[in-house]
Formats: sequence, structure tokens, C-alpha cells
Amino acid sequence: MKRVEDSRPVERRVRPLLVGMGWFPDQPGGLNRFLRGLLEALRTDGVEARAAVVGPAADGPPHLQARARHRSPAILRASSLGRSGRKAAPDVDVVDAHFAPYTIPVLLGSRRLRHLPLVVHFHGPWADEVRADGEGREWVIDVKRAVERAVYRRAQQAVVLTAAFKRILVETYGMSPWDVHVIAPGVDLERFRPGDRLAARRQLGVDTGAWVALSVRRLVPRMGLETLVEAWAKLREEDPGAVLLIAGDGPSRPTLEYRVHELGLGSAVRFLGPVSDEELEAAYRAADVSVVP
Repeated sequence: MKRVEDSRPVERRVRPLLVGMGWFPDQPGGLNRFLRGLLEALRTDGVEARAAVVGPAADGPPHLQARARHRSPAILRASSLGRSGRKAAPDVDVVDAHFAPYTIPVLLGSRRLRHLPLVVHFHGPWADEVRADGEGREWVIDVKRAVERAVYRRAQQAVVLTAAFKRILVETYGMSPWDVHVIAPGVDLERFRPGDRLAARRQLGVDTGAWVALSVRRLVPRMGLETLVEAWAKLREEDPGAVLLIAGDGPSRPTLEYRVHELGLGSAVRFLGPVSDEELEAAYRAADVSVVP
């Protein structure tokens, strides 16, 4: 019997190029953790995704391009990302951007990438965050906002985690609301699941009978932790046994610790400092609520 080959075309899944800021945990931060989680999830789902970030990436997979270093001059970072884009260009169908400033050199590095669809994940207003942290002059902030606008106006679609971020993209950066999609972030339910709360509290040295709030943030001015500490002083008037745990580190820590001392909060506010993923699981299990100011 003669074999008849199936002439129907085989559907190929879209292959994205993720463009990010850095690789977690070498470069800490929620954006970098999000990008890593997304890349790993796509690969697990059979999507042949590629990624380009600024290095280092000690445990990065083979399909990750991590060149230069965050301490390198801007021109060197841009050049390295451009090379990453050129290398990945033949194998991808869409650019998926997670950090606007690094998207431009990737697009400019390859003629093919310039003509591919662009999707952006909006993780926050870069220029406004720089202003809130007091890190730039006004003209520098204006330049950064112009870079953001250029990327977001070039994008066909945008993904945000909240309706609040959608509003910023529409009102501040001029994107059409029909092109901005709110997709809540996923949670690794194998790791972050209910467990032994009393054991977690004993591990952290927290009173097992206390009402506990947890805030996991980088300790920089724009994170709103000083406001949270001020609010905690008022809450303590109603519940003297309540405890606030702050996990994370950053340049604002000495200022926050001094403010806690000024308010006489003592052990009512505890700074956990940088925590491992295992310690983070325990911190969430120990808490009654999670606070993101």
C-alpha cells in the first residue's frame, strides 16, 4: 500500500524575544523576577522563547543573552543589547519588552526586529519613579519619559498587572485603552501555599499570638514605606501587640530605622533585611496580611 503524506501545514507556535533589565537573582527586583518566571513558564509550555538582558546571569539558560554589566557605561550596555537582538532576530516572531530603555537598542540592532510586532509589559513609570527617588535632574527625567513614550507608542499591545497601571499608560503615555490588557500576575502555588503558621513565626522569632503584617519591598523612597511606618504608629494605639515585618534592603533603611526609633515603635516594626526564597515563604506564612504601599 502506498503511503500518503499529510500535506496540511504544521502550525508553529509564536517565538517571542523577551527584552528585560536584568536576570534574577543576580539583579534583584520584581521586574527581573517576573521576566525570569515568564521565560521559564513559556519554555515549560513548549514556547521557544529567547531573552536579552544586561548581565550577569550566572544560572541563565542557553537561550538567554546576558551581555555587559549594569555598572558598564550606558553606551556599552546599549551596544551589547543590540548584538543580542541581532543574534536572536532570525529565530523570533515578536518582541516582548519589559523595560523600555533597553528595548530601543534591541530594535535598532536588527532591521528585522524593527518590523516585528512589539508587545510591552508595563512594570511602572520609569521617569516618575526616578523623580520620586530623587535620582535625576528635571531634564534627565524629561528625556527618560520621551524614551518611554517612543516605545509605548511603537507597541501594538501592552500588558499590565493592574487597572491603575492601565490608566497610567493611557493618560500619561497616550496608549489606546483597547490595546492595554490587564493580566494579573501568576503565583507559584507549589511554593507559596498555606503552611504551619506557628512554625513560621517561631522561625522568625515573632510572637505566635500577634497580629502580623508583612511588606516585601526594596527600601527606596518611592516605595512608600515611610508612610506605612507612620500609619503603623497609629495602628499600635488600637492594637499594641501588632507587628510589622519589612523584608528587603536598600538605601532608605537607615532613615526608616531612625523613624521607627523616633516614633517609639521598638519591636513593633522589624526589619528582616534581604531574605532568601525559603525565608520569604516563611515570612508570608507567618503574616496575617501582606501590605504593598
